[in-house]
This record gives sequence, C-alpha cells and structure tokens, in this order.
Amino acid sequence: MSAGTIDSLVSEMEQILVRNGQEFHAEYLATMRRAESHQFEEMARSLDLWGGTGSVIDSPVSDLEDSRRFLELVIDLNEALEHIGLDTPRSRQVALLTEDWLIQNPSR
Repeated sequence: MSAGTIDSLVSEMEQILVRNGQEFHAEYLATMRRAESHQFEEMARSLDLWGGTGSVIDSPVSDLEDSRRFLELVIDLNEALEHIGLDTPRSRQVALLTEDWLIQNPSR
C-alpha cells in the first residue's frame, strides 16, 4: 500500500468525523495527513489514535452508514500501516475486534 492509499483512508475518516460533529478528532487526522515522516509515524502509532475512550477510533459516529464505513476504514488503516511496518499491537487488536464486531453485526 502506498502513502497515497493511507492518505486516502485517513482523509475519508476525517470527512466522516466532520459530518458527524467530531471536528476535534478530525483535526487530529488532518494534522496526521500533513505531518512530516517522523511526526506521522508517531501519530499513526499513538494511543491518541488507537487508544480507548477519547481516542480518534472511539469517536462517536451517529450516522449508521458512516459508522459502519468508519469502522471498515479503521481495519483498512491498520492493514495499510502494517504493510509499511507502522502497525502496533494495539492497532492490530483494535482492527481484529472491529472486524469481529462488523461480522457479528451485519446490519449495524
């Protein structure tokens, strides 16, 4: 996966968050997209992104279609980061749990 792919994933996540009133977390993603290599790596591995309550991936997305798409993008982002060696145990765990949840809840 290329840097362009990661940028595209992060950009779509950012747009979903903006549409759902989560500008604070959308700004984190915007900053990550603009970041130089070293800062991008830190942000891509950060608990601010992958942590629990209060993290970007835990942002409440009220629209059901947007919510499902956001969760799919979380999985895709981890895969893209894994491809370039920037995944973490936490990002892998989140992606696996998210994938399991989507499989168990196909209509949500």
